[in-house]
Amino acid sequence: MNVLSVRGLRTGYGDQEIVHALDLDLSAAEVAVIIGPNGAGKSTALKAIAGMAKVFGGQVLVAGRDVTGQMPSTIASAGAAFVPQERNVFPSLTVAENLAIGGWLKRRDRRRRTEMLELFPELQPKLKTPAGLLSGGQRQMVAVAMALMVEPKLLLLDEPTAGLSPALVEGMLALVKRLAVEAGVAALIVEQNAQQALRAADRGYILVDGVLVRSGQAAELLSDPDTGVLFLGEAA
Repeated sequence: MNVLSVRGLRTGYGDQEIVHALDLDLSAAEVAVIIGPNGAGKSTALKAIAGMAKVFGGQVLVAGRDVTGQMPSTIASAGAAFVPQERNVFPSLTVAENLAIGGWLKRRDRRRRTEMLELFPELQPKLKTPAGLLSGGQRQMVAVAMALMVEPKLLLLDEPTAGLSPALVEGMLALVKRLAVEAGVAALIVEQNAQQALRAADRGYILVDGVLVRSGQAAELLSDPDTGVLFLGEAA
């Protein structure tokens, strides 16, 4: 059974439909990436899956449970965790307090926090530091660690490498891939760093003007010269 199945998803905001008839599948321990030009509807699609954008039609299943158009809390209870691009930490609270909030939904204990600090050792000396004083890369680590505190089946990441240095981009994507393989988490990423994301992913989806124009194995999309034309509008 797929951890995530999306069929004919139509979504947007207000009366405006932005994404049209999106089909998408994601299995446990698999990483998929949605790429495309600016304004293609990538983040809107992700937010609809997470319950944060209006659904006009279609179906979203998380771990076999129909969560189409449900509230974010309902979708979270089905096993999904969403990490937004911005405002993904509580800046005035310490790293320790942010992790505690992340685990609140399922009352996770200190053992889970210890596991997160083993996964993100750079955060250990920052536990008493307000998250707003961290570097961009450290804040992203806190945001991902908060989402993982509840041991989700599905991790939804909206541009997790935005604003990071090239070295940190590669490291963050490699971390997501390692999480998928070692913990069996299914990860769906919306990403502007398309080439790096495809290298880390198992599967790729290309959106243009809200329409899925191509999907397949990430390695095949990466080696296809047409991929650059589709998501950049120019020759690769």
